Amino acid sequence: SLSHVKPSVSVNRTCQDKCAKSSQQSPVANMNNPLFTLKPGKFDVVLCIDNTESTANRKSTSHFRGLLLEELNKNGVKFSVRKLSVGDFIWIAQERVDVSKGRLRLPESREVVLEYIIER
Repeated sequence: SLSHVKPSVSVNRTCQDKCAKSSQQSPVANMNNPLFTLKPGKFDVVLCIDNTESTANRKSTSHFRGLLLEELNKNGVKFSVRKLSVGDFIWIAQERVDVSKGRLRLPESREVVLEYIIER
């Protein structure tokens, strides 16, 4: 069992930063200088589901989506339905944000797309 393993996620500079600085720094240097790190216990893994209709039969698509969301809820899978630019399903690491008294709204959590993108 891997229950004792506590992963962390590091976010490296954006591709634009890498391309702009490629003549000045090696890619290895960028890999060692992440923009931020999500520490163990400070993020959730969330399944993002594309909200667009990709088939002609809307009734069967919405029925399938309803069944899918019901099963995800039943199995305790954290998910978010949103417009995706790539894929039908992606896994993300989503930073947990602290609720502070006196704030009118929560700070935005940072998100990192994980390695798996699923296209139906």
